[in-house]
Amino acid sequence: MRGCDNRRIRFAAQLQRNARRLGLDLSETIAFAFRRRYNLPPNDPRFLSLTIEDIAVDYWAHRFWDDPELRSEIVDPDFAAALAEAEAAAASNRPEDWETMTAERY
Repeated sequence: MRGCDNRRIRFAAQLQRNARRLGLDLSETIAFAFRRRYNLPPNDPRFLSLTIEDIAVDYWAHRFWDDPELRSEIVDPDFAAALAEAEAAAASNRPEDWETMTAERY
């Protein structure tokens, strides 16, 4: 009987570790935030009928309502291209004739 008890204890410990890890992963999703906001279980038909886009729109609507200053932020959908363009413009304004400096000993 002792061996059976040890297996149950190990199984329970492993189950607890897995549940904590999966719970942590789930807590960081937008779908979980949506369900939590409206107190919906994962199998609620209202939740299951939504797309991820519907959930994201609802999330941002609440963010904009809670913090009106977010409305004034400018969002550039192609930020990487704009950044590369700005860096290229800055690089073209640099002088090309740098003089080499050497350390002199006194």
